[in-house]
Amino acid sequence: MGWIGQPGRCRGPNPYRGAAGHRARRSGGGKELGEPASIGTYSVRLYRDLSSGDYADGLIRPRDGELRQAELKDVDGDGQPELAVTLVTAGSGNYSTLDVYKIRDGHLQWMPALSKAP
Repeated sequence: MGWIGQPGRCRGPNPYRGAAGHRARRSGGGKELGEPASIGTYSVRLYRDLSSGDYADGLIRPRDGELRQAELKDVDGDGQPELAVTLVTAGSGNYSTLDVYKIRDGHLQWMPALSKAP
């Protein structure tokens, strides 16, 4: 996974590599361009070959807060890493949300059963 735009306070290795050599990419420093900093959307993009821009799939998801971290880790214990995206709400609460994505057959799939809302 590589970062597009400014990663802000996001952490993680660069680039991330997904299953079967796919790479995922997150854009906009935790938000899409032109949106408020505290609410809006974020996008996750999957590339077959990041260096040539060979796009495979992508998703746009709502967000309440800023993207804090994106990492590949085995969330469900099946031996395959999922993309885990942590978002933190603005304000004094700093509530965390975890969005989990599987990479299956060259496509991203949001996994609501593995994801956690505040």
